[in-house]
Amino acid sequence: MKFVALIVVISTKRKKEAITIAKERGAESVTIIKGKHLGKKFNSSLKNLMGESVCLLLFLIPRKLSLKVIKDIKKHFCSEKFSKDAIVFTIPLSHIEGLDTDEIHQFENKIRNMM
Repeated sequence: MKFVALIVVISTKRKKEAITIAKERGAESVTIIKGKHLGKKFNSSLKNLMGESVCLLLFLIPRKLSLKVIKDIKKHFCSEKFSKDAIVFTIPLSHIEGLDTDEIHQFENKIRNMM
């Protein structure tokens, strides 16, 4: 099974919504990284280092599942009304170490049953 890193950059205020959508589509777990968005109007003065609070949500999921998650997140957050609420993309993974093989097999079976 081919895996990808699905990454969602979203406002901290809306992270729970994005996590709920991903979990409804079959994502099991998420790593949350907190940060600040500085945008293209960034000025080097210290006053402007107080950017918008954002979260980077990192999901390691099968490639086929990632397409469904992206579609639902896009539908929810990337409409014209909320065009700047989220950035969603994937990065293909060629080698993954450190995951429990029994957990991977259970996850694969769950995904097969969902599809």
